[in-house]
Amino acid sequence: MIRPEFRRGRHRWSALPKLDTQEYIACCVGLAYFPELDGLVFANGGGGKGHVFLYREKTGKWEMLARDLPMGVYHNFAEYSPVHKVVIFGGGNGSKDLYKLDAEGKVSTLKKAPLGIGTMQTIVTLDPVSGDFLVFGKDGSFYVYDVTRDTWKLQEGKVPIFEPSRVKGNKVWHVTATPRRRERGFTSTNTRPTSTDSPRCHTY
Repeated sequence: MIRPEFRRGRHRWSALPKLDTQEYIACCVGLAYFPELDGLVFANGGGGKGHVFLYREKTGKWEMLARDLPMGVYHNFAEYSPVHKVVIFGGGNGSKDLYKLDAEGKVSTLKKAPLGIGTMQTIVTLDPVSGDFLVFGKDGSFYVYDVTRDTWKLQEGKVPIFEPSRVKGNKVWHVTATPRRRERGFTSTNTRPTSTDSPRCHTY
């Protein structure tokens, strides 16, 4: 695994130490930086018995925070909320299993999501003002997830980021989204245009 380093304005890449574990490491996992825990959160489906690891910058070592968490074999996700200082993670391969990691390093089980969540299933991004998670499904649905109440609210209306669809039956394929700093909203991009359509960027 490779990490970016920013030191005195100089950007460079360096390899992280090997994750020394006997657990199965999936190909496609969730990663999120957690400032309050001083490290990188690694959510791994582990063949269906998920684990969450933390790499701490100060110690330069990996540690396991939880294991045997039901979730998808791979295509898991992790997303950090700087407002609530938590990472939510889980999902993968249609799984609706969802977990929360707090600033004390505690992992809690959340209610199941109303849709399969994870890579190629959803886009999970953030409202940087409220700290709520914005979740866009491959079926064109749009939910707001309030992690403090563990509640989901389906939003009405059509979401422009889904058009044009790149893959039939999956509206989130080749679409990315990132929060806008210090203001409500996010920016999304269709990353693979068709031969007749240029890339589209939407700001909300």
